[in-house]
Amino acid sequence: MASQEAGTCPMASADRALLATGTLTDPAIRDHPDAFYAAMRRQEPVFYDAKLGAWLVSRYEDAQTVLRDAEAYSAERGYNNQFAKGFIDEFRGILEAEGGGFFPDVIKSDPPRHTRIRKLTDAAFSAHRVKALGPGIAEIAADLVDTMAAKGEADGVADFATPMTIRVICKQLGIHDVDAETIKRWSHALIQQIGMVQTRDE
Repeated sequence: MASQEAGTCPMASADRALLATGTLTDPAIRDHPDAFYAAMRRQEPVFYDAKLGAWLVSRYEDAQTVLRDAEAYSAERGYNNQFAKGFIDEFRGILEAEGGGFFPDVIKSDPPRHTRIRKLTDAAFSAHRVKALGPGIAEIAADLVDTMAAKGEADGVADFATPMTIRVICKQLGIHDVDAETIKRWSHALIQQIGMVQTRDE
């Protein structure tokens, strides 16, 4: 068996191999990104994902720098110029003609617009308000646990975390006549809109 080349670390070699071919557009990596993120942190904390067409930061300090400087790291410009792949005007026209209007995504907006909209939701999700919802949240959790127990097996994310989050938010917003699966489908469609893995037709 060939020996490890002197002066090289097996983990570093594995990291570099993963980063050379890995991408967040790969469903396998996107679903289980821990090893990919760990390799980034160890080898390339600021990493360019060529297939995604975006720079990624993987360390806390770098993430804080990006999040605190909306001028240098504009989420809105990044979406309009890059994530929308040049189709933002066409997309806007389709929504205005067939979807009832174009509403720029809050997630991909910059201050002061983002700050103004964020303040509108702060009161609904304040610590005091969430505490008051405790009994209702406990009831939802118990219902989900009972459902999982009846099945005899469970996926922690699909069977508990996702429906729990959706049902609590719907309760907060006073939405009672739409099932969790429908909300999940809508949320997925929204995320696809702001992602880089969708095609032009999508």
